[in-house]
Amino acid sequence: MLGAQMQFELSRLVDAAWAVAAYAAQGRDDLSPQQRAAVERALTLSGLPVGSHDPEFAAALTSQLAQAAAFAEGPTKGWGDMPDEVLLAQGRGSRQVADWIVDEAAPVLGLTGVAERSGAVFLDVGVGTGQLAVRIAERWPRARVVGVDRMERVLGLARTVVDGAGCADRVELRHGDVTDLADDAVYDLAWLPLSFMSPDAIPKALEAVRRVLRPGGWVIATTFAADSELPIVNAMSDLVTAVNGGSSLTQEDLLVEIRAAGYGETVALPSTPLTGALTAARG
Repeated sequence: MLGAQMQFELSRLVDAAWAVAAYAAQGRDDLSPQQRAAVERALTLSGLPVGSHDPEFAAALTSQLAQAAAFAEGPTKGWGDMPDEVLLAQGRGSRQVADWIVDEAAPVLGLTGVAERSGAVFLDVGVGTGQLAVRIAERWPRARVVGVDRMERVLGLARTVVDGAGCADRVELRHGDVTDLADDAVYDLAWLPLSFMSPDAIPKALEAVRRVLRPGGWVIATTFAADSELPIVNAMSDLVTAVNGGSSLTQEDLLVEIRAAGYGETVALPSTPLTGALTAARG
């Protein structure tokens, strides 16, 4: 049996999870008056915002809570084994990532004008439920988006999302691996979430993306590992990637892989909690 102090410490961590749940739940309209009052008190005492609800970030938090609970219960499930609602919730958070690409990354990389012209093509590797791809199509209405994913079940969700958004004419979904792409010098910008890939798949993925980029095109590669000065932050990143069968590649390690794959200029981009560490490389 655990000692009283250890039980206390673990209980406080559970309280933190409930605080996150309270933030995510405050946007719901089905809370009873008693529940809403309790949610607002919990948020206030936790130092979290009351009333300034961010539904997309809240959806991503909800998905993370569900994945953590599933891992605690066992047997271990990867991201693709989660229920549809968990995958869709995390996908809603990726809409913010798309906004970040358009508003923050594209100007830094000199791609805003390119992306806004007719004929621009964006590659979404690991398209998941398609919500990042849809948001890119909404923000860049003259561009075309190609999303590729190895999980047919997840692509089924993506097709529903794309059709529902009314942009199936500009968002193409493909079943397969990024290394299977037969395109040659087609894409202006590629999104490559390496944190979901196994270490041995990363060199091949980087080489494949470089091949399909147009001359001067860019890839934005993501890693969960943030090289934090706090060991606990890095440990949690390692845990998430291990559960999902991904890689805990650091940004420094990634630069080595990028150079080996033959890329040119690299740019370290500002990161967010939803994106992880971000590195751009010119093909």
